[in-house]
Amino acid sequence: MDTVTRLEDEPSWLAGLELAGGYDTYHLPAYQRLTTPEVCDAVLLAYEAGGVKVVLPLTLRPLPAAVREATGYALDATSVYGYPGPLCDVPGDRVDDDWRHGFAEWFTKTCAELSVLSVFLRTNPLLDAGDLFTAAPFVVSATTPTVAVDLTRTREERLARATSHHRRALRKSTAHGLTYARDHGDDAIAGFTACYLETMSKHEASESYLLDEARVAQLLTALGEHAELWVARKPDGEVASAAIFFRTNGILQYHLGGTRAADYALGAARPLFEAVAEEGRLRGDRWLHLGGGVGGGDDSLLRYKGGFGPERFAYRTIRAILDQDAYAKAARSVELDPDRGFFPAYRTAGLGV
Repeated sequence: MDTVTRLEDEPSWLAGLELAGGYDTYHLPAYQRLTTPEVCDAVLLAYEAGGVKVVLPLTLRPLPAAVREATGYALDATSVYGYPGPLCDVPGDRVDDDWRHGFAEWFTKTCAELSVLSVFLRTNPLLDAGDLFTAAPFVVSATTPTVAVDLTRTREERLARATSHHRRALRKSTAHGLTYARDHGDDAIAGFTACYLETMSKHEASESYLLDEARVAQLLTALGEHAELWVARKPDGEVASAAIFFRTNGILQYHLGGTRAADYALGAARPLFEAVAEEGRLRGDRWLHLGGGVGGGDDSLLRYKGGFGPERFAYRTIRAILDQDAYAKAARSVELDPDRGFFPAYRTAGLGV
């Protein structure tokens, strides 16, 4: 089972995910299709040796013209936004060094056949297969924490494990008469979009993070049962806070959300998340993953999420340079330092140099 599956072959893509055991919404063809730019291609790499199976989605990006001319390579590869990391059907610590070296050799050969110069992967903290990537050419980053809520526990048990500040904030929010519901109607989509854009504006987010109502509706439609829009409404019916969650194989992922600036004092987001957690528990889901801080930092966002409970998971990234000499030429071809901190060094952001 050493294969490269294109996104157009959805049945084979889904079959590959099943072979690797658990997977998340971020791995689904529908999500990959939504988030892969038109100029790029999505593939699912699958490898098996010694009864151990691993799969990983990749987005193949055209290299800038100057880099193609200087190196002869056509592409590099990355992960789309979210947690579409590598998957394996056994824990990474059960795989020996010989397996890891064999996997690294196969990966290097496969990337050469695809004309891929470098690779950047984002792992999935709940389904982390990063321990497989210890042999060259892989370089694994230090871990940063993410927060998840254990949905096997009752609401009372969850709140007992939450911070005292979290519990106080929840009690305070009940005085405002807010209601919480899953709602995919046009009014809810409009309310979510307004909340989200106000929040992005507050944090001076780049244009690539912005959404309009049409894109929100497209996401909900394309993902179907795997996406849920939840809203917190004030007594007058206006949406004060809203969030989109993904749901696959017992994993609820907080994907996007926001709160109207005028309604921050209501504290609507915290009880909204608690309502989603309780609904997930009642349906038999295992985790509500809230993610980490901005850029993996130990910041106010991570501390806010950490108020929900003590469970922590590790997020990391994986880099691979498949041809060191060509990589250096690539950076110099666009007048950038091959050793600078940004990866890959021949890009500055997004799809261009």
